[in-house]
Amino acid sequence: MMERGHRGTTIEKLVLLAEYFHVSTDYLLGITDDPTWRGGPGGMD
Repeated sequence: MMERGHRGTTIEKLVLLAEYFHVSTDYLLGITDDPTWRGGPGGMD
């Protein structure tokens, strides 16, 4: 998809992955080494 100028993922998909794996989005993006999930049980309501 990158050759068409589309992004590989959206923020919503990133949040869904973080919720599924119970890690922070910063951890998924490689910004931090701390995978601690600090979100609530409902995620983005």
